[in-house]
Amino acid sequence: MSRRITLVRPSDMFRVMEDSMSNFMNDVGISTDFPVNVGVNMKEMADKFEVTAKVPGFKKEDINISFHDNALILEGKTKEETENKEGDYVMQEYREGSFKRMVNLPTKVDVEKVEAKLTDGVLTLSLPKLPEVMPKKIEISD
Repeated sequence: MSRRITLVRPSDMFRVMEDSMSNFMNDVGISTDFPVNVGVNMKEMADKFEVTAKVPGFKKEDINISFHDNALILEGKTKEETENKEGDYVMQEYREGSFKRMVNLPTKVDVEKVEAKLTDGVLTLSLPKLPEVMPKKIEISD
C-alpha cells in the first residue's frame, strides 16, 4: 500500500488553511468577507469639517456614505475578481472585503451640502457646518 504525502511550505500554510475555511464557510452559507481596516482623519475649520479615509482597492460604487443622528457612516464592500478572460490563476489573493466606520461629529452639519470625492484610494468629505452652529460675532452698539 502506497501513501501519497503532500508537503506544504510553511509560507503557504496560512493560505491553505484560509482556503479550506473559506470553502467550508461558503458551503454552509456563511459570508467570507474579510474586514478591512479603514483609517479616518477629521479636521475642523471655522465653517466645515474635512474627513479623509484611506480606502485602497475600493471604487466609488463600492462605498456608501450616510448620516444617522449626528454621526457619519462610511460603509464599503469590494467584490472578488471572478472574470477570467485568459489563463487560470496559479495564485489568487484578492478577496472580498468590507468595512463600516461610524464617526461621531462634534456639531451638526448640512448634509444637503456634503461633498465627497475619491482620489488614489483616499475618500475626502467636506462637511459644511449648519449656520446656527458656526461662531457668530456680536457687534457692540453705540
